[in-house]
Amino acid sequence: MPLKCLNNNQPIYSFDFNENEWEALRKENKQTKCLETSCCNEKVVLKTSPLGTKYFAHVRKGECTTAPMTAEHILAQLHIIEGIKRTSWKFEPEANPEKCEITPTGREWQADVLATCFYTYTRNRTIFA
Repeated sequence: MPLKCLNNNQPIYSFDFNENEWEALRKENKQTKCLETSCCNEKVVLKTSPLGTKYFAHVRKGECTTAPMTAEHILAQLHIIEGIKRTSWKFEPEANPEKCEITPTGREWQADVLATCFYTYTRNRTIFA
């Protein structure tokens, strides 16, 4: 249940849409099939979980290796993002960092939510966290 998909290779996020916008996007995507998953570039459908969380799903799973998420997992991701939005930190859901590590099972590592913060000090030093 990803919160992110691609529209013309640009990420869009399900939590940025209110109910009316979500329905309009659902209708547009049904006609144009313009949205793709960020994990494997397959076509997506727009869904809403039993907990009310909007998310993108594969039309057909195909050969994608991403693991399915529960409604509770995706809701936890959303709450983390909402908390980060109240800070000066930047966030990226379902992020694949450039220098990504490989898991013991041989898959590339993906952060559910990657949060970064940049601090600049008066001595012209920048620390990246």
